Amino acid sequence: MSVSIYHEKVKLPLYHVHYEVFVSDDMDQLRQHIESIYRGLKIDVANHYGGYTAVVTHPEDGVTLMLLINTKERTEGPSIERTIFHECVHLSWNIMDGLGIKQDADDNEVQAYLMEELIDNVSRVVRESKDSLGDISDL
Repeated sequence: MSVSIYHEKVKLPLYHVHYEVFVSDDMDQLRQHIESIYRGLKIDVANHYGGYTAVVTHPEDGVTLMLLINTKERTEGPSIERTIFHECVHLSWNIMDGLGIKQDADDNEVQAYLMEELIDNVSRVVRESKDSLGDISDL
C-alpha cells in the first residue's frame, strides 16, 4: 500500500513567519518522512494521533514550526476539522511565544486574528491534499 504525503510551507505575511503543514493518512509514515528530511530529528508521535504540532530546532535547518494532520478515516475521536482547530491553537501559541506577543483574557485580539489565518491556511492545505490522499469527507 502506497502512502501519500502532502507538504506545504505556509507564509504568515503579517509576522514574517513560516510554518510547515504535513498531511497524510498514516502518521507513522509521516513521522518517518519528516525524520528523513530533517536528519537526526526524532518526533515522538503515535500513529493513532489525529494531529501534532511542534517547534523544531534543528542544527542545520534552524527553527521550524510544524503541524501534522492525520487524515485516516476516523470511527471515533475528533473530526479532521476539530483536529485542525486544536492543532492551530497550539501553533498560535508557539508563534506568539516566538514573537514575544503576550496574551491574556483582556488582550487576546492578536490570537483571534491569528487563529482565523491559521485555520484558513491549514484547512486549505488539507483540502488541496485530497488529490494525493483521496476523499476527505468531513472538511
